[in-house]
Amino acid sequence: MARFGSDSVVESVRQATDIVDVISQYVRLQKRGKNYLGLCPFHTEKTPSFTVNREKGLYHCFGCGAGGNVFTFLTQHERISFGEALRQLAARANITLPSYSDNKQSDVDDVLDVNEKATRYYREMLRSDEGASALSYLKQKRQFSDDSIDKFMIGYAPDRWDGLLNHLRKKAISEKVIEKSGLILKRQDGSGYYDRFRARVMFPVISPGGSVIAFGGRALKADEKAKYINSPETAAYSSRKTRRYWSKGTRTLLHFTNRG
Repeated sequence: MARFGSDSVVESVRQATDIVDVISQYVRLQKRGKNYLGLCPFHTEKTPSFTVNREKGLYHCFGCGAGGNVFTFLTQHERISFGEALRQLAARANITLPSYSDNKQSDVDDVLDVNEKATRYYREMLRSDEGASALSYLKQKRQFSDDSIDKFMIGYAPDRWDGLLNHLRKKAISEKVIEKSGLILKRQDGSGYYDRFRARVMFPVISPGGSVIAFGGRALKADEKAKYINSPETAAYSSRKTRRYWSKGTRTLLHFTNRG
């Protein structure tokens, strides 16, 4: 039996949901060819740059770079967890979610929620002054376009021991919850935590259902011993199943970056 939050369940809910209908509750959309256009709800603008594609089930803002699927939209706009977004959309589509251990499901929800917030943080850092070298690496050395960077939600983990940690603390997320995602590590002396990924270009691993389940990080420092590191096993991610979870676009992207 499929578990709550599994890819089969998430994909069923996603396919049964009309992203245009959902986003239209928050944004006034007008049809433009195959897309729908409106003012972005994530930043202030006078000229519409926010597009929604019903066929692909995706949205993207050419102004601020926000983008994703219907789950991403609800978690960002309503500031709810991935699990809550799944429950709301399942109820809307009259889909009964399978029962699952409350404690175990809470862990899955926590990891997906932290990963979603971390993805946004890494993307913001890539476009900041701290991310200049990472953006140059992607655009000049790897020849990624801005559209590709936004499409694959590529980001940058700054060269700081507690950049992500402090960012998530400000959002009232406890260290114990963040630790579940594997994005922070406990210091050996027990004095606290530090970021697992530092000074790295960040590539989210996205499940077919559209949730960020893990990350791969490519070092920018030449003297870094580990050129690539990945997220550890979590409640939402199993490295044994990595190939099944990666989308075709993610596999293509990582194959490309593995060459340099």
